[in-house]
Amino acid sequence: MKKTVITHTPQIVEDEYGRYELDTYGDWTGWSTAGRRTPLKHTLAAAQEDVRNERFVCTCWPNCRHKGPK
Repeated sequence: MKKTVITHTPQIVEDEYGRYELDTYGDWTGWSTAGRRTPLKHTLAAAQEDVRNERFVCTCWPNCRHKGPK
């Protein structure tokens, strides 16, 4: 059985809160105006919500050494 891979054309959207990038896998990443990054999201609206609510990954990510909540 042959697998089909769906790729997306990368896009960039900007608003007054930040910049949002769609990668080739269809995931959105939000960037604040200060350069902080959100986790990957499946929709643009979810990435925009993360930026507005200041939900960002660790500034050291992906090289951070702390552990998340248990």
